[in-house]
Amino acid sequence: MKTDLVYLVFGKNLKNHYQCAFSCLSFLAKASEDIGKVYIVTDNSQFYSFFGERICVVDVDEKTLLEWQGAYSFFWRVKIKALAHVAQLGGQNLLYLDSDTILYSALQLNEGAYMHQMEGQLKFLRSKTTDIMWSQVRGKTFAGITIKEQHTMWNAGVIYLPNDKKEQILNAAIALCDAMCAEKVTPRLIEQYAFSVACMEHAKLNEAKHFIAHYWSSKEIWNAEITAFFTRAFLGNYTLAETIQAFKDFDLTKVPVHSKIKNTNIRLKRQVDKFFPPNFEFIKK
Repeated sequence: MKTDLVYLVFGKNLKNHYQCAFSCLSFLAKASEDIGKVYIVTDNSQFYSFFGERICVVDVDEKTLLEWQGAYSFFWRVKIKALAHVAQLGGQNLLYLDSDTILYSALQLNEGAYMHQMEGQLKFLRSKTTDIMWSQVRGKTFAGITIKEQHTMWNAGVIYLPNDKKEQILNAAIALCDAMCAEKVTPRLIEQYAFSVACMEHAKLNEAKHFIAHYWSSKEIWNAEITAFFTRAFLGNYTLAETIQAFKDFDLTKVPVHSKIKNTNIRLKRQVDKFFPPNFEFIKK
């Protein structure tokens, strides 16, 4: 059975859209025989016309996005609902991907569900958000599931749901999300944790980091490389087939997947910009 891909990209920020297009290319270049349909749930379908029939655009409007946020107006509930919507369109395995992901080797999906990587037990993650969240959920029951230490947090930039488990996992994820919102659990990571717990309850959960990169911490570097890539493709008037081949020739190892910038570096740059602001001169009409 093949795997359908699902992306959720909305808004006018071009960076999100060209990241998504680049991610699509990585799968078309490296796993075309393993994937079925590629669904892009978006309110800007015009950005994906280049892919022709290879992409299935699911148009959503502002009203739908608001409805998907649910009774508690939780923004990232949209992600669960988008996956559930696509799940109703066909009987395939589903692989959800954030736009800032890249398939860098063969698609290695075996038994069970996948998320990008395990981050650890909430009580050991040592951030203010996770500390508060753990104090709010430990030992409590949400949607029939009692939260235990074994319910670890996983990165939700990649979510693979096998066809025989996807309905159970999606139903559990939405129920957990709504139950936690109802109990006023700190909202920032609810969607991510709901997926983590739902997957662990209904399937063996594996890491996808061994074949899919998630470059959330080095987006600026990747954005520059992706912009240059698509500029060459546009100026060269590449076909889709030529663009896929260009991706195959792209050296993914030259761009860092993770980068960590010290807070001191960020603060100093802000101070420099404050005291020495740039001067701009515009074209006059």
